Parts: sequence; C-alpha cells; structure tokens
Amino acid sequence: DVEGRGGGYDSPGSGVFRYNTITAIWNSKAEDNKWVNSLAFYKGSLLNDREVLGGDRPGTKNWSEKSRSETWSLTNRYYNQLTDNNRLSAGVELYNSSFNGLPSPYGNNLQGKYTLKERSVYLQDEWNITDKLKFTAGVRYADPDIADSRVLPSFALGYSFNENAMMYISSKDYMTYPTFSWMHGWTTSTSVYRPAPGLKPQTGTTNEIGAKFKIGNSVYWDIAYYDRRQKDSISAVKLGSSGGRDVYMYQNVENPLHIKGLETNLVKKFGEHVTATLGYNHLSADRENLISNMARDTFSIDLRYKQKDYNVGISGLGRYDIARANALINSDIKLPQPDFWVWNLYGNYNVNRSVKVWAKVNNIFDKFYMFTPEWDTKFNEPRYYSKPGRNFLIGVEYTF
Repeated sequence: DVEGRGGGYDSPGSGVFRYNTITAIWNSKAEDNKWVNSLAFYKGSLLNDREVLGGDRPGTKNWSEKSRSETWSLTNRYYNQLTDNNRLSAGVELYNSSFNGLPSPYGNNLQGKYTLKERSVYLQDEWNITDKLKFTAGVRYADPDIADSRVLPSFALGYSFNENAMMYISSKDYMTYPTFSWMHGWTTSTSVYRPAPGLKPQTGTTNEIGAKFKIGNSVYWDIAYYDRRQKDSISAVKLGSSGGRDVYMYQNVENPLHIKGLETNLVKKFGEHVTATLGYNHLSADRENLISNMARDTFSIDLRYKQKDYNVGISGLGRYDIARANALINSDIKLPQPDFWVWNLYGNYNVNRSVKVWAKVNNIFDKFYMFTPEWDTKFNEPRYYSKPGRNFLIGVEYTF
C-alpha cells in the first residue's frame, strides 16, 4: 500500500484488510413452475487497519486509519409466468450499510459511526408481443434515510431478426448516494474536507442501444453504445486554506454531466470445456474532471476451463489513460502507472451437490498500480493511493 504524488514522492505503508461475507438463499417454486420465489440474506464486513510511515517529502508525518464497514441486506424476488407471452416480476429489499471510524495512532480518517438505510420495491412486466418482438417495462421505488424517496422507471424493447441476431434499445433511471466521507468530512496531513450533510444523491438516466450476434456454433459477440445524463454530480470544491492545509467541501454540481460510452464483448468456445472472452469499454464525458479516476479505455480477458465438478481460469484487466489530460491542471505530470494490466487466478470445485469451495489469487504479479483520486493544489500535482498488491481469498458455499 503506497500513498504518493505525481512528482515522485512515495510513502510506503502497511496494513491489514479482513473481509468476510455470508449469504443465505431460500428458493421455492410451484410444481408446474408457473411461479418462483427467491429469498436471500447477505451480510459482509471489512476491517481496514493501515498506516503510512512518512515519505521523501520533508516534513511529511505518519498517518494511519482504522475502520470497520458492515453491510447487510434482505431481498425477496418473485416471478410469475402469467401467460405464455407475459411474465411478471416483483421484489422488495431492505438494505443497511454502516461505517465506523476507529481510533488509530496517527488517525486522520473519518471518525465515528454512520449508517445508510434504504427500503425499495420494484415491479417489472415482460411482454412477448410477437415471436420476435419483446417489451419490458419496470419501476423501482427507493426510500433512503438520507434523501427524498424517488421513483425510478425503466424500459427495454428488443427485436430478434433470427436465432443468430437481435438488437435492443433501453432507458433506465438511477440514483447513487454520496459516500460517508463526502457527507461527514475527514482530514489529511495537507487537506481538510468539511462535512456536507446536505448532499443530494447523484441521479440520471442511461439510454442504450445494442445488438447481440451468434456466429456459427461457437462465437458470440455483443456491442452497445450508451448515453448517460447525470444530475447533481458531486465534486470537491476548494473553499480556502486554514492552518497550512487546504479546505474543501463536497458539493453538488448544478450543470448536468454528459457521459458517453461504447462496450463490446467477444466470446469464443473451444470445444466443450474451454471458453475465452475479450471485452473492451471506452468512456468519455463533457467534463472529464468529474470522472478523473475512470479509465478512458478498459480491456478485459478471461480464459476458463470448465468440467462437471470444477472450473479454473485466469482473467486480466487493462486500464489506459487513468490520468485524463484535460482533467489535471498540469498535464506534464503523470502517475507512475497511468496504464496497467492486472491478472487474477480463480477456481471453483463442487465437493458434492451441497458444498462448493472456491479460491482466488488477485494481482498475481503484484503489480503496482493506482487511480487518480484528486489534484493536490498545495504541491501542484496529482495525489494517489496504490491499489492492493497480491492477495488471496478462499471461501465455501453450502446449499441445503
């Protein structure tokens, strides 16, 4: 773990991340399969305990942070095949997320305990208008405790030319909440972020047009273009300086943010057991300073070998132009790794009908990489935090 800046000053750090989850799912269905119900419970927690041991820059002090994040949700989904050409879906979800900033020796992270709660319900209707034309309409009602409730509609219209080609158009409203740090503020050795409890959620509409193709018996290709108009985008605004530190506050941006993107995936099957997937995504915006930590171009690779009781694979993610030139004040200063590839290994094994074990090795080559979270006006250069190095995960799933 490394904190650094674009001028080359790096502060190596160390720490512990402990992550655990539990998921329980109860499925039931009618004897004639006309309806299906799925009730799921999820609970997860993350302990973050790390510190940075100073650095090359004169006067840099140690800092540390310790926190525990917990999330739980209870979700029920119901499906009913009303007629041969009409399927109804409905659901309800209770969601609770909490962040608890714990004391640490050089603590400068967000302190105290904060929560976000949401209750939501949705209803969706799928109509096969003809054998080739399908229409889906839905609505979701979200009621968070930190903002006004909101109705989020969606629709999709798909047309199948034949069994090998189809296209669709869709539109979906969304709402994303501000983070606990944005709302409640925190401090660093160079900056102060004041609390902004009045932040509105980011809302908008994503419109998409796409197509899917089957080429022969073993190749699948999909491509989509999406256009997103976002309101109340959130950005840190500098208010001034105090005690030698810059003072910021996160605020909602009045002008809508316009994001455009292209996404495509190519899937190739080699015989019965091997599948290769290639993916690409291009992202741009009219104000790229609001998406400065998102890559302009992202590539993905997945190669999987699957048998009846197990599968193993390797996946890669490549991100290019993380430090968008027109999002930074000084485009001559670049991140140590503005472009990078990260590779992961994974595997699953079905011990029996009830038990499955899995394992992952993330960042197998221990790649040093980072995103650009902010511009440091005090030193006139980008400031970053490296992403996790090589790490290992194991788990067990039990079905009864």
